[in-house]
Amino acid sequence: MKKLLGLALLFSLVASFSSRHVVAAEATAAPEIKPVAIEGGYAVVVSKETSADPEWSKVVAALKKKYNAEVIVYSGKIGECRSDLAKLLPRYACFVAKPDEATREFVIAVHRLTRKLDDDPYTDVIWGILTGYDAGDALRIASCSEPLVIRKAAAGTGIGLENFETGICYNEGEKGVHVEKGADGKVEKKSNPDDSTKALVDVLNNYKPDLFFTSGHASERNWMIGYSYKNGQFRCKDGVLEGTDLEHHDFPIDSPNPKVYLPLGNCLMGHIIGPDSMACAYMHTAGVNQMTGYVVSTWYGYGGWGIEDYFFGQPGRFSLAESFFANNQALVHRLETEFPDSARAENDQWNIERDPQVMDKIVAKLGLKESDKLKDNLGLLWDRDTVAFYGDPAWDARLAPHDSAWVQTLTEKDGVYTFSVTAKQDTGWGRPPIAFLPHRLKGATIVSGKEYSPTVGGLFVMISEPKKFEKGKTYSVVFKAGEAVAADKAESQPAGGDPYKIPAEVQKAADAKAAANLKLEAEVRTPAKVPSLIDAVNMLPEKYRPDAVKALGAAEKNQDEMLKAIGQVPAEHREAMAFLLVHMPPDDLTSLKADFLLENIDYAYKARGAVAWGKEMPDELFFNYVLPYVNLNERRDSWRKDFYDKFLPAVKDCKTPGEAAMALNKEIFPKLNVKYHPTKRPKPDQSPAESIAAGYASCTGLSIMLCDACRALCVPTRAVGTQWTKTPGNHTWIEVWDRQWNYLGAAEPGPLNQTWFTGNAAQADPAQLEHRIFAASYARTGQYFPLSWRPSDKDVPGIDVTAFYTHRAPLKLHILDKPDGKPQTVVLNLHRDGDLVASGVGDSSYQFELARGEKYVAEITPAGGKPITREFTFPAEGEKEVSLYTTDMK
Repeated sequence: MKKLLGLALLFSLVASFSSRHVVAAEATAAPEIKPVAIEGGYAVVVSKETSADPEWSKVVAALKKKYNAEVIVYSGKIGECRSDLAKLLPRYACFVAKPDEATREFVIAVHRLTRKLDDDPYTDVIWGILTGYDAGDALRIASCSEPLVIRKAAAGTGIGLENFETGICYNEGEKGVHVEKGADGKVEKKSNPDDSTKALVDVLNNYKPDLFFTSGHASERNWMIGYSYKNGQFRCKDGVLEGTDLEHHDFPIDSPNPKVYLPLGNCLMGHIIGPDSMACAYMHTAGVNQMTGYVVSTWYGYGGWGIEDYFFGQPGRFSLAESFFANNQALVHRLETEFPDSARAENDQWNIERDPQVMDKIVAKLGLKESDKLKDNLGLLWDRDTVAFYGDPAWDARLAPHDSAWVQTLTEKDGVYTFSVTAKQDTGWGRPPIAFLPHRLKGATIVSGKEYSPTVGGLFVMISEPKKFEKGKTYSVVFKAGEAVAADKAESQPAGGDPYKIPAEVQKAADAKAAANLKLEAEVRTPAKVPSLIDAVNMLPEKYRPDAVKALGAAEKNQDEMLKAIGQVPAEHREAMAFLLVHMPPDDLTSLKADFLLENIDYAYKARGAVAWGKEMPDELFFNYVLPYVNLNERRDSWRKDFYDKFLPAVKDCKTPGEAAMALNKEIFPKLNVKYHPTKRPKPDQSPAESIAAGYASCTGLSIMLCDACRALCVPTRAVGTQWTKTPGNHTWIEVWDRQWNYLGAAEPGPLNQTWFTGNAAQADPAQLEHRIFAASYARTGQYFPLSWRPSDKDVPGIDVTAFYTHRAPLKLHILDKPDGKPQTVVLNLHRDGDLVASGVGDSSYQFELARGEKYVAEITPAGGKPITREFTFPAEGEKEVSLYTTDMK
């Protein structure tokens, strides 16, 4: 124990210096919160005291809005929420805490709580603690929706730069030198002053890295820049992170770009002892959105350095939150397999800085056995619960993809999963290979691959043998498991049998029609080499790349089809391909062919150029409501070319998309010989080919057909539906874009916004989910479209549009330069909760029918000017006119 104690004390040495002058950082307003769709659910856990604080409650509200999250409030200790969290069992859990709450004990309690939500010893949610110097920091982090692809790195210690486009590394072990990697990929060793404090501050302030990495001596309030030589320090005061050199000059850090911070080798950097702590200062003035850090002195290192193995060693495969989670499961696995007698022991003594006997006390209290593995046993227990993860756990920050030592895949067919690892070289691994499951599973049964010592947790599968891989060899584990929370597979069925079984002859005719439509047109596409994943991702607009990487990974064996589509789509249409890819339903990623997608994109743009309104249509409308090949959960048919050829003559003289939609509503159903019938239709959610083959369709099938015909001619449309509130049954109709969303019944010719169901829709009850009105979206929204025929299916994104039917009223908008000023001719786009709801071009006054009582964001672009943003609320009653000003009114 003496040698072990000496090692612990050596690595726990910290330095403490008094704080000096601090320059206050300016607070920045939180950006608009954009909904983000995630798989598996998201819970916000918060104390009653914090949830009642007006400023911190905004953080909770932001996360709730961003992820459609559930909120769990506890009154006393964090462990009190175990029952509620176990019932919900989300994929992500965010613990919102003031800095005075986010103590060492809190971090340890969260670790232990999140391992006790089910029966196995592994962590049951991907979690993070969201805090900050003040509520403004936490709100900024909670409001961030854009993922971070890490390309620029900076470090106060040596790290490999091969996985970054550029980087700057200072050396804690060698004074006067640092390493730089330029945009040309060249790595050079350069000289710098022995005291590198200001140089490091300048790196953060001016270079603005995506990632900052440190190691060495530290405490809750400072980090020593030099390890083996004397140098300056970083420290915190009043929330400001600053550098202080050896001459006691202070250099405040102001680096607001979103970044991640990895103090993997630092003692105590994750220990928050109130607002004036290093972790809070990094969040407050250094732009840190996510960080990990020890809440104790580190001497063993598994809990910190292992994160690097997953995050850096397998670049682009895991987000930082996933890397933190994976490393902790690897640690728990080692305890369970190597030290089963003490694997679930809980230590409560951590103050190694003040108590030189603490290690002996832990060994005695936990009854650890003296052996040559005692250090490992004690070290794993020391690290298991003492590394914090701060930030929103669902925010995606990861390295750009680069080659790793092996390729791994996870596939599923008929409830049987296969996890395979194929070595690209002879290699060992620092942490066992792991893959995240698409759904939470339980009760795994290993079918084959037991020799690789597999472990299947609720969220992951991991193999721990062999310790070295042979080049070219594949190691596969096959297992069966059920979903932890059984999905309701039953579908509501009217009396008289299963309405969804299509007669054999009808299905045969539908399949034949679909097969004919899937044939390529006469022209032969030029064969092209399938690009690599990295090359394909780099072809896409930068904002799509992080999600594209994830989507391509989820495509599994169908990845080459997606890569082929990216490689062959014309350069001017790549954003369309990127949009389809990043929002593509999981089943489509693994099944759709490149030719299907290429034809869909080709004819979408062909239609845009053929109609009068196509040129001025906003891209966000075109991408989400014209380009998609699917509306709800119908079978995927190649309808676009066929409908374009058939119905272009019907709309060639139309001037607006609304006029075109009404023309198509008259034209297509007689021409295709499809009629409404509530029972003769084979199933409610028919594709166009299935409806044509059957000759009948429900309101849903008719709406799908009309949406597809409209989209084929560049008319933005979306399916809308609800369960009626005061009358039996449900109904599906469509919305058509013409300066705003207008409603129309399929196969019910007539003007827009004048239908038999207008009164029924006005009685919708927003207090009950099933009686709200939802519009379908291809892009993820954070909400889902309830399918009355498949209530268990929550995979179709939706937008709650109830208010536009229950509180619809005319509103006139006037655009002036100032109150009582001159009218301004502008381009106007109105959004509500991120959804475009109305637009106009080339006027100073606009009239729309909008929902009263709702808040809108107006993007106003004056002639020859830049867009400006104004917010307003349409009063719940009274006024029907609103004036907006192009001049800022203070």
